Amino acid sequence: MSTDSENVQADNDSLDSEKPETINLADAGQFADELIEHFREQRSHIGKGHGTKNESITASKKAMSFLEEGRLEEARASLESCANSFDAISEFNLPISVKDELHKAAGQEFTEAVVIFNYFTALIGKIDPVLVKIPTDRELNVPPSAWLGGITDATSEISKMLPSLLINQVVADEKALYERALNILETLHSFLLNFRQCYARVINNHYRPGQGFLEKLRQPAMAILRIKERLISLKEKESLNKKLDAILKASLVNQD
Repeated sequence: MSTDSENVQADNDSLDSEKPETINLADAGQFADELIEHFREQRSHIGKGHGTKNESITASKKAMSFLEEGRLEEARASLESCANSFDAISEFNLPISVKDELHKAAGQEFTEAVVIFNYFTALIGKIDPVLVKIPTDRELNVPPSAWLGGITDATSEISKMLPSLLINQVVADEKALYERALNILETLHSFLLNFRQCYARVINNHYRPGQGFLEKLRQPAMAILRIKERLISLKEKESLNKKLDAILKASLVNQD
């Protein structure tokens, strides 16, 4: 059986093990050398981190370019490359502020590409948009603010890629394409509106004026407006063509 003094000593040992490490600054040469080496490594890793971020962003943009051409497998490969580069950022010894900046910048582009990729088959009419699921910020290991920013950017990018899908003959029916796009964008916009009460600067990915989340919500709103305007134009054109056909048929009857 242990004595009271032994119990007290055990408690003291436990407390000592929980104390933070202390040093004598008069004799801290080795500690200083280790810290200097730590900072040197961080300095060298900053450049590597930025390079890896750029690789991730480039791969995400390539994925979207492939989608515009209907090249789904190439887009998938680029998206995997984007994910690998994004994950590699965490492996560098970087100051917290720098790592956060790189994660947000690359994470936003990564999320944007993932959202567009997951909705692509619905956009071209292969599946019902209701069946589409996208990975959460946790699954992608992306900061929540960057995840939301990526979704808002995806709405704008989807609206911009529609003409390319028609030009590249990925889709033939323009009206049906724009109707599906409108459905998808309204779904994304409706989800994003859940966060409109959040403190805007919390969801601010690049620390720049005018980049607050409420400002970014204009992106899906404007994208939806562009698509609606195009649909109105198509319907007016369709109506005009019907009238012209009727006039042509009437003139042919009169000639007979």
